[in-house]
Amino acid sequence: MEELEAIMQKFAASGWDLIAVPAQEWLDGKADKDTLVSAIKQADKECGSCK
Repeated sequence: MEELEAIMQKFAASGWDLIAVPAQEWLDGKADKDTLVSAIKQADKECGSCK
């Protein structure tokens, strides 16, 4: 679970609203799982493996 939290913190700090907002909501315990998954899938489509 620590690894997942670290990933979500990285997403939240990214400044990319597409994933930052849903990730921060997840960290705050207010996440909608479907919204988070959708955002991550969309980010992958737009950016793929960019760092």
